[in-house]
Amino acid sequence: MLPKAIQPTGCKCCVKYVKRMLPVGLDWIKVNVDGNKLTRIIYMMPILGCVIDQLSTRIGLTNSNLCELNSHTVCLMAVGIWLYVDIIAVIMILLTSYLIIKHWKFQYKRFILLFPFTFGVLKIFAGINNIYLYILYY
Repeated sequence: MLPKAIQPTGCKCCVKYVKRMLPVGLDWIKVNVDGNKLTRIIYMMPILGCVIDQLSTRIGLTNSNLCELNSHTVCLMAVGIWLYVDIIAVIMILLTSYLIIKHWKFQYKRFILLFPFTFGVLKIFAGINNIYLYILYY
């Protein structure tokens, strides 16, 4: 049922149009490629990787013996937009893979899921490496 503020007064096609335009929350995570929960886990990995990498880097930089070696990350940190660039990257990766899987019909949809999975795993490994360096040089 639609909220009263956006109840269409026209024909049934207007109702379908309005329902399509409403935000659906996190229902886009429920893309069913293999019929199991593995797809949801794969879609959550870039988010988890981003959180672990951001937190571990910020905690690691509090140690005077550690510094960031990636020059692009240092520039983004200096300007103060590193977190925003990471969030935009995660959103673009998730939306791109979702749209390809949902709207294009081809046989090997499972391989599209390797892109967010790989990105998430690399970010998680970077975060674990930061934690390891922090513990090693503390």
